[in-house]
Parts: sequence; structure tokens; C-alpha cells
Amino acid sequence: MNNYLKKFNFYLVLSLSLILWGSKGIAEDMVHIFPIQNYDQRVASWVNVNDNTTPLISASQQALRYADFKSHLLGDQSPWSPDYVNQILHPQTGSTVQQQEEGVIGTFNNPANQNNPELIQYAENFHAYDLAGGPGNWLSSITNDMNLNQFANLFYSDANRAIATQNLLGRMLPTNDPGFQSYTFGGQGYPFDNLQLSVIWAGEPLYVLGTTLDGKWDLVLTSSFFAWVPDNQIAKASDDFISTWQDDAAQLIAVTQTATKVSNSNGQYLFDAYVGSVFPGSSTNQIFVPIRDPAGNAQIATATIPDNTSVIMPFAATSHNMGLIMQSLQGRPYGWGNMYYYNDCSAEMKSLFAPFGVWLPRNSADQPSAGKVVDETNASMNQRIAYLIQNGHKLVTMVYISGHVFLYTGNYKWGWSIQAMTYQNIWGLRPAASDSMTVYRAVIGGSVFLPLFRQYPEDTNLQSLADKSKFVIFYVDQMPTKSSTINLSNMARFPADDS
Repeated sequence: MNNYLKKFNFYLVLSLSLILWGSKGIAEDMVHIFPIQNYDQRVASWVNVNDNTTPLISASQQALRYADFKSHLLGDQSPWSPDYVNQILHPQTGSTVQQQEEGVIGTFNNPANQNNPELIQYAENFHAYDLAGGPGNWLSSITNDMNLNQFANLFYSDANRAIATQNLLGRMLPTNDPGFQSYTFGGQGYPFDNLQLSVIWAGEPLYVLGTTLDGKWDLVLTSSFFAWVPDNQIAKASDDFISTWQDDAAQLIAVTQTATKVSNSNGQYLFDAYVGSVFPGSSTNQIFVPIRDPAGNAQIATATIPDNTSVIMPFAATSHNMGLIMQSLQGRPYGWGNMYYYNDCSAEMKSLFAPFGVWLPRNSADQPSAGKVVDETNASMNQRIAYLIQNGHKLVTMVYISGHVFLYTGNYKWGWSIQAMTYQNIWGLRPAASDSMTVYRAVIGGSVFLPLFRQYPEDTNLQSLADKSKFVIFYVDQMPTKSSTINLSNMARFPADDS
């Protein structure tokens, strides 16, 4: 009997401990799952997929858009343009590349930030990176290898032009180590690796700003940002290569199916191409891709992709075609900074519009510069929603709300009222609390159709996306009324997701 009693007491204590621990865990849980299944997620319910004739963007505006797209990809606004690169190397206002890199280092400097728990960076094992500092610690080793002095006096050189030969995960620092803030803060911890900046798709032109002392990493400039990438996954682009590549780009092919297999002429697998990827090509089955030769130079190779996975650009901007791209993007997890080649909010919008020849900056804060802007920040929440309902253009009106961006898809009747529907890739919603770091997130974690409610019936504590600090409406069916300026700070780091 004593043995049975001992076992009973053991399991009783264990059960009570688990109950108490579970209660504590629930009380401190920063992640709640939002019941997105309450809202119809079928594209056909919100997008007129039967309309393949009515243009969302006029022919003249789409032609202007496509010219602008090609300019950012290969022309005057691309990293192969001396004028564009020189604006980065020698900015008229703001900080230089070296100062930006010093700022990034400061962001991840745990010893300097140890009095502010919200800034401390953690590894994947939940341990903070070296708080003591000193020679040989994690950040010091990375910083030494960066050789910051190489960025002191940068001058343009044709020899620094390059191209991505693989899909690259651009990093804030030359390391694959993650940088997480504490999971005990709302909207932090996994999957928000603060060292992950953005993806660079295979075939994207680059300019090399600098190389680590060990030769493993390059700081490269794209048409939207600069990031550290592995040296062996890019190739130097010669004058002959660039001339031929630009000639081939007279016809561009846009990938329309996620994870499309790209194979060489012998049928050997090269890489996966994703929505947002663009290549020169002779047909929707045959594209041209860059490969790296043994000397590290770029060569052009012919590659094949399956049927019905791409279109000739620019894709006709109709509701039907927009719905096709949405269907390909849906059902994939949220990917902060394109981690695992998934999309975050601004990457979703950039990828969605790429086949139509509409170029968007990578940073959500910069995306309003790509269209006609109406700033409703000073309006009330009700006024903001009313303006969007009355003046929004279906599928071509976007809204920026401080660190987040979404697409207006149209109006629908909800009970006795008219509501605006949105399409967006969103991590989640948060309560309208004064301290955003100490409250939970109602996680959605993907691309969804979500009403722009004033209040969500599932949880009335959640803050409406129409009630954020900013509310900037912009129309991508209209070219911007003024030329955008390069914001070097946004190119070096992205603002945190405000959701």
C-alpha cells in the first residue's frame, strides 16, 4: 500500500504542478490564435475572378508603370546605374553607408543596451548574446570581420556590379545567427529574427558595397535596400554580360506560381522561383538565368520552367488575373523579412503587383511613394474608413499604417452596414494597450482577407487597423505626383511590424 500511496502522491503533486504551471503559462501567454476561419477566405468571394476584360489600371498608366519597373530592375534606378549607386555612396542628406552599418551594430550591441530589456538580442537557445562585451565576443567578432573602414570613402566602380545566382536571404549583419528579442514581449521572439532583412531573388542585379575580411560575405545594394549575402551565391557582372542580359530583357517573364522549379537545359534542378521573381525569357517555358563560373563571373544560361507557372510581362491588370496571383500567394505562413522565402506585409504587396509591371519599394514605409497619396492620418477612425469605402479603387488602393501595409479589395454588406474588405499578409492584431510590448498578439500569421472593422467581435479589446498612428492611402493605378527620394535609413533596416 505504501508504494501505491507514494505513486498516488507523486502523480497528485505532478498534476497540481502542471495545473499551476499551465495557469501561469496561460496568464503570461503572448500568443493567441485569431479565428480567421470566421471570415470567408475564398478569393472568388471578394474578387471578381470572372472579369478578365475590365482594366484595373488604364493602358497608359500600366505602360508608365512597366517602364518604371524596368528602370528599377535594369535601368537608371537599378544597382547597375552609376547615378543610382552614387546617390547611395554619397547621399546629399542623412547618414552614409558606413554610418548606417555602425547604427546596425549598435542595434545588436547587448553590452551597451543591457539596461533596456526590450533591446536585448537572444540566440535560438533563448540565451542572450554576450552581455559582458569585450574582445572575442559574438558581436565583436562580426564587427571586426566587417572591416568598417572599407566603407569610409566609397567610389563607384563598374567592377562591383553583380547579380544573384540563387535566392538569397539578405542579412543585417554578415552572419546566419538569428537575433530575437525576448519572447516575453508581445510580437517578439520567433519568428521575428531581427537580423533577417529581406529576400533577394535569383536574377536580381546587385552592386557590391564591400566584402568581409574572410571573403565569405558581401554587402550588396539592390534597387530597394542593402544587405549582407554569401559571396559564393552572387557573380560579378561584366559589361558584356550586362549588355546581353539587358537585350534579353526586352521580354520579361514573371513567375506566377510559388516554388516553381527552374531546371537547366539538361533537366537538372537549379533553384525554386517565387511570385515576385522576374527573368528575361524567350517564352513562358524558357527563361534566361545567371550562373556563376569557377572564376566568380556571371554567365547566361537557358533554363526551363513548367507550363502555367509564368506570364509575359506586363500581365493584364484585371480582377481575374489579380485573383490568380492571390490564389498562388495564399495559404503560406507569414515570413518576417521573407524568412524561409515566405512573405511579410510589404513583400506580399511587392510580389502581388510585380507580374503586372508595378514596382513597389521593399519597405512598407516607402511603398506609398509608388502612387498617388491621400494622407488620412489626422482623420478619425470613422472618417478614415468612410473615405476608403467611398473613394477606394478596388484591388489598386493600398493603405500604410506605420510598419504595416494592406490592399483594399472592395466593399461588402455586413449586417446593416457597409464594410471595407482588405487583403494583407499580417502577423496578427494586438489589444489597444498603451504598452505594446507587454500585451498579447492575436496571431493570424499569413495572407488573408480581413474586414477593416472598427471593432472585432471575436475580441473587442483588439485595436482596429484603422485606428493606428498613421493611415496613408495610396493609389497604385496612378503614378505618383512627385518623384520619390531615397531614404537610406529605410534601405538599411525595416521598421517593426506594427500589428
